[in-house]
Amino acid sequence: MEFLLIDDDADDRQLFKEALEAADASVECREAAGGEEAFHQLEKGQEPDLIFLDINLPVMNGWEFLKKLKQRDQLREIPVVIYSTSSHQRDKEIADKLGATCFITKPDQYRQIRQLLANIVQHLKHHTIASLSQAIGC
Repeated sequence: MEFLLIDDDADDRQLFKEALEAADASVECREAAGGEEAFHQLEKGQEPDLIFLDINLPVMNGWEFLKKLKQRDQLREIPVVIYSTSSHQRDKEIADKLGATCFITKPDQYRQIRQLLANIVQHLKHHTIASLSQAIGC
Protein backbone atom coordinates (compact mmCIF):
# COMPACT_ATOMS: atom_id res chain seq x y z
CA MET A 1 0.00 0.00 0.00
CA GLU A 2 1.25 3.47 -0.86
CA PHE A 3 0.12 6.94 0.22
CA LEU A 4 1.00 10.33 -1.24
CA LEU A 5 1.01 13.26 1.19
CA ILE A 6 0.73 16.70 -0.41
CA ASP A 7 1.55 19.39 2.15
CA ASP A 8 3.80 22.43 1.99
CA ASP A 9 4.69 22.25 5.70
CA ALA A 10 7.84 20.15 6.07
CA ASP A 11 7.22 19.61 9.80
CA ASP A 12 3.69 18.33 9.14
CA ARG A 13 5.00 15.97 6.44
CA GLN A 14 7.65 14.61 8.79
CA LEU A 15 5.17 14.12 11.63
CA PHE A 16 2.74 12.35 9.29
CA LYS A 17 5.44 10.02 7.96
CA GLU A 18 6.69 9.17 11.45
CA ALA A 19 3.15 8.46 12.65
CA LEU A 20 2.46 6.30 9.60
CA GLU A 21 5.70 4.37 10.15
CA ALA A 22 4.68 3.73 13.77
CA ALA A 23 1.14 2.77 12.74
CA ASP A 24 2.20 0.34 9.99
CA ALA A 25 5.75 0.18 8.67
CA SER A 26 4.63 -1.72 5.56
CA VAL A 27 2.90 1.35 4.08
CA GLU A 28 5.03 3.46 1.77
CA CYS A 29 4.57 7.22 1.90
CA ARG A 30 5.72 9.57 -0.80
CA GLU A 31 5.45 13.29 -0.31
CA ALA A 32 5.11 16.45 -2.35
CA ALA A 33 5.37 20.03 -1.12
CA GLY A 34 2.72 21.24 -3.57
CA GLY A 35 0.25 20.35 -6.26
CA GLU A 36 2.60 20.83 -9.19
CA GLU A 37 5.23 18.57 -7.66
CA ALA A 38 2.55 15.96 -6.97
CA PHE A 39 1.32 16.08 -10.58
CA HIS A 40 4.86 15.49 -11.84
CA GLN A 41 4.96 12.31 -9.75
CA LEU A 42 1.52 11.19 -10.91
CA GLU A 43 2.27 11.86 -14.57
CA LYS A 44 5.30 9.58 -14.27
CA GLY A 45 2.90 6.76 -13.40
CA GLN A 46 3.55 6.85 -9.66
CA GLU A 47 -0.08 6.41 -8.62
CA PRO A 48 -0.66 5.90 -4.89
CA ASP A 49 -3.51 3.99 -3.30
CA LEU A 50 -4.57 7.11 -1.41
CA ILE A 51 -3.71 10.83 -1.51
CA PHE A 52 -3.72 13.02 1.60
CA LEU A 53 -4.14 16.61 0.39
CA ASP A 54 -3.75 19.87 2.30
CA ILE A 55 -5.91 22.77 1.13
CA ASN A 56 -3.49 25.66 1.70
CA LEU A 57 -0.70 25.11 -0.79
CA PRO A 58 1.39 27.61 -2.76
CA VAL A 59 0.93 28.04 -6.53
CA MET A 60 -1.78 25.36 -6.93
CA ASN A 61 -3.97 25.08 -3.83
CA GLY A 62 -5.66 21.86 -2.75
CA TRP A 63 -8.97 22.70 -4.45
CA GLU A 64 -7.21 23.40 -7.76
CA PHE A 65 -5.24 20.17 -7.45
CA LEU A 66 -8.38 18.14 -6.72
CA LYS A 67 -10.27 19.66 -9.69
CA LYS A 68 -7.35 18.93 -12.02
CA LEU A 69 -6.96 15.38 -10.71
CA LYS A 70 -10.66 14.58 -11.20
CA GLN A 71 -10.50 15.89 -14.79
CA ARG A 72 -7.83 13.38 -15.78
CA ASP A 73 -9.24 10.03 -16.91
CA GLN A 74 -6.21 8.06 -15.77
CA LEU A 75 -6.08 9.74 -12.32
CA ARG A 76 -9.69 10.51 -11.34
CA GLU A 77 -10.19 7.20 -9.52
CA ILE A 78 -7.37 7.81 -7.03
CA PRO A 79 -9.09 8.46 -3.68
CA VAL A 80 -8.29 11.78 -2.03
CA VAL A 81 -8.53 12.60 1.66
CA ILE A 82 -8.49 16.31 2.38
CA TYR A 83 -6.11 16.61 5.33
CA SER A 84 -6.24 20.19 6.57
CA THR A 85 -6.13 22.34 9.67
CA SER A 86 -9.53 23.68 8.60
CA SER A 87 -12.66 22.46 10.35
CA HIS A 88 -15.05 24.78 8.50
CA GLN A 89 -18.27 23.22 7.24
CA ARG A 90 -17.92 25.14 3.97
CA ASP A 91 -14.56 23.47 3.27
CA LYS A 92 -16.13 20.07 3.93
CA GLU A 93 -18.90 20.87 1.46
CA ILE A 94 -16.40 21.98 -1.19
CA ALA A 95 -14.38 18.81 -0.68
CA ASP A 96 -17.48 16.68 -1.14
CA LYS A 97 -18.58 18.62 -4.21
CA LEU A 98 -15.16 18.24 -5.83
CA GLY A 99 -15.10 14.47 -5.26
CA ALA A 100 -12.88 14.02 -2.22
CA THR A 101 -13.34 10.70 -0.47
CA CYS A 102 -13.06 12.16 2.99
CA PHE A 103 -12.28 15.36 4.91
CA ILE A 104 -10.10 15.12 8.00
CA THR A 105 -9.09 18.00 10.23
CA LYS A 106 -5.45 17.44 11.13
CA PRO A 107 -5.10 16.17 14.68
CA ASP A 108 -2.71 18.25 16.73
CA GLN A 109 -1.16 15.41 18.72
CA TYR A 110 1.18 12.73 17.41
CA ARG A 111 -0.75 9.96 19.19
CA GLN A 112 -3.98 11.01 17.47
CA ILE A 113 -2.32 11.12 14.05
CA ARG A 114 -0.82 7.67 14.58
CA GLN A 115 -4.19 6.26 15.68
CA LEU A 116 -5.99 7.86 12.74
CA LEU A 117 -3.48 6.44 10.27
CA ALA A 118 -3.57 3.02 11.93
CA ASN A 119 -7.37 3.01 11.57
CA ILE A 120 -7.17 4.00 7.92
CA VAL A 121 -4.56 1.37 7.08
CA GLN A 122 -6.43 -1.37 8.95
CA HIS A 123 -9.65 -0.46 7.20
CA LEU A 124 -8.06 -0.44 3.75
CA LYS A 125 -6.47 -3.84 4.32
CA HIS A 126 -9.88 -5.39 4.89
CA HIS A 127 -12.43 -3.17 3.12
CA THR A 128 -12.89 -0.98 0.10
CA ILE A 129 -12.07 2.69 -0.07
CA ALA A 130 -15.77 3.44 -0.55
CA SER A 131 -16.52 2.62 3.07
CA LEU A 132 -13.56 4.56 4.49
CA SER A 133 -15.49 7.71 5.37
CA GLN A 134 -17.99 5.77 7.47
CA ALA A 135 -15.29 3.72 9.18
CA ILE A 136 -13.24 6.68 10.38
CA GLY A 137 -16.06 9.17 10.75
CA CYS A 138 -15.10 11.78 8.20
